[in-house]
Amino acid sequence: MHANDAPAVSYPVGRTPRLAWALAGLWLAGAAAVAVAFFSVPALPYRGYMAVLFGACIAASALACLAFWNSQRARALIWDGGRWSLEPDSGGGYDEQARLYARMDLQHTMLLSLEAPHVRRRVWLWAESAHDPARWHLLRCALYSSSLSAVAEAPAGERA
Repeated sequence: MHANDAPAVSYPVGRTPRLAWALAGLWLAGAAAVAVAFFSVPALPYRGYMAVLFGACIAASALACLAFWNSQRARALIWDGGRWSLEPDSGGGYDEQARLYARMDLQHTMLLSLEAPHVRRRVWLWAESAHDPARWHLLRCALYSSSLSAVAEAPAGERA
């Protein structure tokens, strides 16, 4: 299947309860690992500094999870048969050169990144099949067929 064969699709992306649980679980696992590391170290003269450092790591990871959560506002990811776009657009100015990548694909949940050569920041998107089960397969077809097309169109030196 080529990119031109993939049907046009609009799919809702953004915050979900599953994402909230995933972020909370990720943070909790990290905090527990830090606590185990801290309490498994014998009493040392610099243990107070370690507590401050570990506490700062836990706080920084909580802020990172909150920042990711806040960036996941409700939007529509759109494949028109030739290019990817977002509505409402986040001011990214994505054009024909924008590419969508599946960074994590768990079959019913995907972490995606939308990137364009002239835009400095990529946009991270959370998509779940529960948002629109009828169009989930169409989104996956468009995602993977557009990726295959991008590889086929790239000059031989740019393929990895």
